[in-house]
Amino acid sequence: MFTHICLETIGRVLLRQGEGVIDAKEISRCLFYNSRQPLLTTSHTILEEYSAQFDHLNARWESYESWRRLGDLSSSLFALGYHQQLESSGPIPPFLRSLRQAAFACSYSADKNVSIFLGRPPRISRKFCHFRQLSLDAYYSYDWAADSQLDLFADTRWAALCAILKEEIIVELFGEERFDNRVEKASRIQNTAELQWSSLPKHFRLDMPMKSCDRSAAELDLMLGIKLNYLHVLFLQHLALVRRVSEPDTQLRNIAQEILSLVVEAVLFKDHLVHSGTSLTWKVVYYGLAAAGVICLSLLQNQYSLEHELAAAPKILRDLGVLVAEIEYGTLVYKEDANYALLAGATQTIKNILDNISRSKLDQRRLNVQAPDATAQDDPELGSASWDLWGTGNLQDFDTNFWLMLAEHPLTFNT
Repeated sequence: MFTHICLETIGRVLLRQGEGVIDAKEISRCLFYNSRQPLLTTSHTILEEYSAQFDHLNARWESYESWRRLGDLSSSLFALGYHQQLESSGPIPPFLRSLRQAAFACSYSADKNVSIFLGRPPRISRKFCHFRQLSLDAYYSYDWAADSQLDLFADTRWAALCAILKEEIIVELFGEERFDNRVEKASRIQNTAELQWSSLPKHFRLDMPMKSCDRSAAELDLMLGIKLNYLHVLFLQHLALVRRVSEPDTQLRNIAQEILSLVVEAVLFKDHLVHSGTSLTWKVVYYGLAAAGVICLSLLQNQYSLEHELAAAPKILRDLGVLVAEIEYGTLVYKEDANYALLAGATQTIKNILDNISRSKLDQRRLNVQAPDATAQDDPELGSASWDLWGTGNLQDFDTNFWLMLAEHPLTFNT
C-alpha cells in the first residue's frame, strides 16, 4: 500500500514537470548514479567523509554549530510553508501530508527543548503557526484513537503537544511579573497537561517499572520519552512558581525526584532499550541533570522535612550515586564524546555534594553511638566485647553470617 502511494506521488511529479523535461529513464539514471557514489571513493576521500560525518554527529549540543543548524531548519520550515494549515494545502497524498506534519512537529519540539536547555529564546513561535486541535483527526488534538499505534509518529505528535505547553510556560509564566497572574496561568497549564496525559492511550503510558513491562525495546524507549516529556512540563510549570530557585518547594522536589528516578532506571536498563526517539544521553542531560540540580539545591538548603527525609532521602542519594558512577566510569558516555565534558562537570559537583553529605552523616552517627561515660562502654551493643568476633581468626568468609553480623552494627541502623 505504501509503495503504491509513493508511486502515485512520483507520478504527480512527472505530470507536473511536463513532457520532454524529465522522464523515467532520467530518474533511474540519477538514482543509479547516486546509489554508486559510496563506491567512487579513494583512501583520502574515505578519511575526509568519515571526519565530516564524525564532526557532524559528534557536535556538542551547546555549540554554535548545533544552534546554527537548528536556526537553518526553522527558516526552512517557514520558507516551505510547513507552519501553515497543511490539511488544505492542495491535493497531496495523505502519507506526504502526515510526513510534513511530523517534520514540523519534530522541529517545533526540538526548538523548544534546545532553547530551554541552552537558556535561549525559541525561534519558532506558536502565534505564527497553525495548530488545529478541534477534531479527532487533527494532528494536534488531545484525543487519541484507542487503537493508535505507538511509533515515531505518535511520539513526535506527543512531543509537539508538550512543546506547545512549554512555550506557554516560557512566554506566559516566566514572562509574567505579577505572581497572582502567574499562579492562575500555571493552574490552567497544569490542568491541560494532566488532561493530555489522561487522554493518551493506556499502552502509551509508562505506569510501572520498565522491567515489568512486556513491551519491545523500541516501544519501551518511546514510552520512557513520553513520560519524561510529560513530567518535564510539570517540572517547568512548578519551577516558574518558585520565588527563589535556590529554595524549591515540595511539589517541585517531588517531580524532580520522580524524573531522576526514571532517568536512573533507564540508565540501569539501557541494555534493554533501543534509542528509537531521542538518545539516552540526551535524556540524562536534559531531564536528569535538571532534576538533579533541584534535588542538590534542596539537599544543600536542608529543606527536606524529617518525615520526607526518612522516606525519600536514602533513595535520592542512591539515585544520585548511580548517576555519578555511570558517567564517571564511562558506561554511559566515553571521554572522547563531545558531550562528556558537560556531563562530567555536573557529576563532579554532584559527587562532591554526596561526599560531604555522607561524611557529615557518618560523623553524626558516630557521635550518637559514642558512649558518653565509662558505664556505657559495657553496653552489649556498643562495647568492644561484642565485636571480638571480627578478629582475623574468626573471619573465614563473607558469607550470609557475615552480613547478618554486620547488620547489627549501630552505624548500619537506618535511623
